[in-house]
Amino acid sequence: MHDYHLTLVPGLIRERRPDQPVGFFLHVPWPAPEIFGRLPWRREILLGMLGADVISFHAERYRANFVRACARLLTDVGVSVHGSTVVLPDQRRVSTTTAPISIDAAAFSRLAGRGGPARAVSRSAEPARPADISSALVW
Repeated sequence: MHDYHLTLVPGLIRERRPDQPVGFFLHVPWPAPEIFGRLPWRREILLGMLGADVISFHAERYRANFVRACARLLTDVGVSVHGSTVVLPDQRRVSTTTAPISIDAAAFSRLAGRGGPARAVSRSAEPARPADISSALVW
C-alpha cells in the first residue's frame, strides 16, 4: 500500500493478521523529526507505519528523517534503531529502504510530440492507451 492517508493501515493489518507480509511506500516528503515531533498524532502515525515489514521512501533524506523520528520519539516504548532497521519491543524488525520512482521525461516528450496539438485534441475523446503511458515509467 502507499500514500500518507494510509499510514495507520499497516498497524491495523498487523493487529488482525500478524502473519501477513506488509509493505508500505510513501512518495511524499517525510519531514525532519523536529517538525514531525510537533504533530499531536506522531506516535500513532509512526507505530501505524511500523506495522509494515518494509517501509520505503521516495528519497534517502525522507527515509533518514523517518528513522531519526523513530529514534527520537519512540525510545520510551522500547523501539530502537540499528542503521536502516527499526527494532520493535517484540524484536520484530522493520526494514526501511529508498525506492526513487520517476518518469522518463524524454519518452513523455516523444509521446507529447506525436502528431502535434491538433491531433491530440482530436483524439482527446479516445481512451488512454496504458501501453503508451506505462512505457514512459521508470521502475
